[in-house]
Amino acid sequence: MRKTDEQIKGQRDERKRAMCVRLVAHLNICKCETYEQIPVRLRSFFEGLQYGDIVRPLIKADNERGVSVSLLCIRYHLSENAVRNHLAKKDLAIPCED
Repeated sequence: MRKTDEQIKGQRDERKRAMCVRLVAHLNICKCETYEQIPVRLRSFFEGLQYGDIVRPLIKADNERGVSVSLLCIRYHLSENAVRNHLAKKDLAIPCED
């Protein structure tokens, strides 16, 4: 059975929300397990971002830890070309120490 456009959009939205939770944890902003636990102002900020903007710091951090490009593709539901493009982009901010 084929998925409807609405189902596909719902999956993409859910994936974006899950990555927002991961990004908040990665940046040590707050402890939360669900998107709804992220502070409202931060959720509003995330809603204005594209999926790629949210996952780029996560992709780079995972890659620096030795995660392969093929696994990054699976983990972030992106093509190899998209992952490589994210890895090649320069960061606008100074990276934080873990």
